Amino acid sequence: MGVLGQPVEHIIIHEIIKQNLHSEKEPPIYSEIESSLNDDMKKYIKDKIIDSVGSTKSFEVIFEENTTSPIPECIKSLLNEQTSDLVQHSKAIADHLNLIQGGTSPGGLVTVVLGRIRQKRVIGVLKLEKEEGARLEQTTRDGLVTYDMLHLRDLILTEKTKLFKIGIFLGEAFEFDGMVCDNQLSLTSNREVADFFLRFLGCELMGDPKVKTKEFFITSQEFFKTQIPDPIRQMEYNIHLVSYVTSQTGTLNAKIFANTNLNIEHRQPYLTHLSNKNIKDGNFRKDNTLITNKIKKVIVGFESGVTIMGDKEPFKEKVRLEQIGDGRTRAEIIDNIRKVGT
Repeated sequence: MGVLGQPVEHIIIHEIIKQNLHSEKEPPIYSEIESSLNDDMKKYIKDKIIDSVGSTKSFEVIFEENTTSPIPECIKSLLNEQTSDLVQHSKAIADHLNLIQGGTSPGGLVTVVLGRIRQKRVIGVLKLEKEEGARLEQTTRDGLVTYDMLHLRDLILTEKTKLFKIGIFLGEAFEFDGMVCDNQLSLTSNREVADFFLRFLGCELMGDPKVKTKEFFITSQEFFKTQIPDPIRQMEYNIHLVSYVTSQTGTLNAKIFANTNLNIEHRQPYLTHLSNKNIKDGNFRKDNTLITNKIKKVIVGFESGVTIMGDKEPFKEKVRLEQIGDGRTRAEIIDNIRKVGT
């Protein structure tokens, strides 16, 4: 997706102060006018945003119906060509973050960007944590205070920028409201921190993770069964699939799975098969609740009625399958016998 296909048009920045736990909250340090942008800065910011939303840590989101966040209404208003009060809406966004952040949260910058895709407005909301000890100074233009983008680029917008979070909102051009990139969304720990940015934006991840995980798993197995004639390859792919969905990662991505575990000639047919079943190749949050029983064991069944079943790791180590040239498969198990019965 060519997010921000046109250069960034407008940007405004407000600073959130790290609060003292025992004092009354300090308000944000506002900009009263947009920051100036030359062509190089427009391209720099556009590239930064594209790299983020195109990464493996970006997620499709929709606005939450019953959210208490004012952000969705601000975004919808900014997306409307007739209502373009970027200054006031961006201040409201900064106020909301300042309100909900606790005293242990670091200071940082709230940046609102306006760009275009397919000639339609696109709104970006960025949350940046300042480097320790970084000092920001405002400048004045036309008698109004703002931040100098060149200064910020050298001081803040570097490769070392910590906890770079961004929401890109696209209006009615897509079936979802936007995309969110947050490194912590891909972690299995500290979910409260990872979800904070979504709550701030008034968004939720698109689709039910339990259902999407089950659809991904079942549809992948269906592809292996119907499109991979080699039973040994089928077994390998199924073992890789079980390993992938039971790994420590908190998200799943069909393209990453394919590129990591499938032979080159099978990758695109696999992704096409999933796409035909309305399973996209972007990230979604993993929830194995509905496939718990399916991922415990690896099962190989033979036409004779003989079945080999075992946990995936011992199965990989102890069971050998080999095609013997006449359509049949030889199975060999090398292990100690624990029990014989009927």
